[in-house]
Amino acid sequence: MWEVGSPPSPGELYLPLPPSETVAGEVLPWLAMRGGKPLSPTGLPGEAPPLSELIADTLKRHRKLLLWDVDGIERGRPQLELYRRFEGRGLWVDAGVDNLEGFIDVIVAGAEVAVLNLRTLTKMAYLQEAGKMTEKLAVCVEEGDGVVTRDRRIRYMRPQDLFREAQRSGITKGVYLRDSGLQAAPDWVETTEGISLYSGPVSSFKGLSRMPSWRAVVDVYELI
Repeated sequence: MWEVGSPPSPGELYLPLPPSETVAGEVLPWLAMRGGKPLSPTGLPGEAPPLSELIADTLKRHRKLLLWDVDGIERGRPQLELYRRFEGRGLWVDAGVDNLEGFIDVIVAGAEVAVLNLRTLTKMAYLQEAGKMTEKLAVCVEEGDGVVTRDRRIRYMRPQDLFREAQRSGITKGVYLRDSGLQAAPDWVETTEGISLYSGPVSSFKGLSRMPSWRAVVDVYELI
């Protein structure tokens, strides 16, 4: 499992989608980028298309894209100019923002949804404040050896309880990312009412297709 402040490389999360896996329901494509270039999953052949072309094509076909802005996550330098080029087209952005002003900047720049990743969260009250601030918000929970977060109390909470807390705070969208070592699909029937949950990467575990109430996070390279 990766340490807080040192996010995993795409290869640690993205795995080739098994041919037998059926992606049912709504799909949320996922792409990591750094320095104006897309980061491709480890082991995939060939070079990636230019970043803008890859984003534009994905948004055209799927009407949404979760962009993991590694420059923002690692250096606190989100690519706001890039977001502006895709304003109004369904761009979701995880830029490692850890304050309310940063969320406003991401949304004003053109992101359809600003993603609050719990890896940046220092206290639960921050989640509640963010939920009251805007409807253009999703909460992201990463799980491996516990939830990835700076707050030790949150680290040992169940992900489904964290999503319930987000829902109580007015957040209606959630993203659940799993370490590839976790094989079983989650069974959280009780958390699916009132919040749209996207779980993935699909290839990191079996059984997502048996859960029609879940939406799938799939890396863009599996959708090309």
